[in-house]
Amino acid sequence: MKKLYKRLLFVFWLFFLTLHLKAVPSDIKIRIFSNENFSECLFRIKNGEYFLIALDKNGGLVDTIYYVHSKSPEILFSIQRNGSYISLKIGKKHFGNFYAISFITTDTSSNFLIHVNKKERWYDGSLILLPNQQNLLAINQVNLEQYVAGVVESEGGNFPQLEYFKAQAVLARTFAIRNYNKHLREGYNLKDDISSQVYLSRAYYRNSDLIRQAVLETRDTIVVDSASGAPIFAAFHANSGGHTVCAEDAWHKKLPNLIAKPDPYSEGMNSYEWTKKLPKKDVQEYIARKLQTKLTPELIAAIETFKQPTRLNYFRYQNKSFPLRDFRFHFQLRSTYFDIEPDGNYYILKGKGNGHGVGLSQEGAINMASQGFTYREIIYFYYENVKLESLSMYRQLMAEAPQLAF
Repeated sequence: MKKLYKRLLFVFWLFFLTLHLKAVPSDIKIRIFSNENFSECLFRIKNGEYFLIALDKNGGLVDTIYYVHSKSPEILFSIQRNGSYISLKIGKKHFGNFYAISFITTDTSSNFLIHVNKKERWYDGSLILLPNQQNLLAINQVNLEQYVAGVVESEGGNFPQLEYFKAQAVLARTFAIRNYNKHLREGYNLKDDISSQVYLSRAYYRNSDLIRQAVLETRDTIVVDSASGAPIFAAFHANSGGHTVCAEDAWHKKLPNLIAKPDPYSEGMNSYEWTKKLPKKDVQEYIARKLQTKLTPELIAAIETFKQPTRLNYFRYQNKSFPLRDFRFHFQLRSTYFDIEPDGNYYILKGKGNGHGVGLSQEGAINMASQGFTYREIIYFYYENVKLESLSMYRQLMAEAPQLAF
């Protein structure tokens, strides 16, 4: 009993310490199922041990409810929103109503399954469940390196190239550190969707061993601006179409590390080329509306002869223009890099690339890795004015000059 009491004290001390750390910690909080509305979920342990604790409105400890480990008979925890509280069932037994609950572990080998809206996902680390309007908010508190492995697998884990996985791991870690404060006011650091980085589970599919090796071998490495020492905006996309895009043309924000350049390594890869058929009337009316001009025979001729021998960022006609990214989003195209060809009452768009085109091209990086380039060479090819820095050195910089941190 004394051993269990000491263990509980250690768990609570560690938990609340991580909640109040000012520097970049080894753990990170990710809102999971962020695109789902759900008022109930199921939780069960896959491996390891967990303490189930109740929290008050301020995140403070109320009580320890339960201790469970994977060697004990499997127990299903049912959590449901009940008014302004959370109703908890352990097996078939109702255990009470609480403002918030958390399944806490201190062992990085512990992991759990959570079932939401007929979807089951597998995560490392701890789980915090809070009321959120009429629904539940699920937050996965996880070791940073385990999170990075999950991101690498979720964002592009289908191609077994170690150096590519290393590059992707360094970028995922860099993004997490740079954006660590993004959702701090909401009680977590990042989401699990494309507004942050896609993070659908722990790394466990067929290339997970190679991904974990890549994460381990690049541990403590991030990409920083060579002048300021701050983590860069580590943008990446599926395929550049043979030419990347600078940040200001994609997002109206100039970033010295994200410039446009030829990218021969993306050519000929899986999503390098695409076509899409669109009604002439829709295209013509949209372009005339964006240019705020009448649809004249001259404008129709300009549309039907539109070509991009080199990548463009605007559709220009006479003294007017509009960003091609607007056209891309309106017609749900893979990229802004395309030519237009008439075909009866339709236009055939023949395009190149997949994604916004800024930063690293994943398929280009995969091709570079297959040709023997290292992850360092891949990163230095796709980003300008950068250097690789150790995370421990960055933590030290942060402690000495926190205004440079993010």
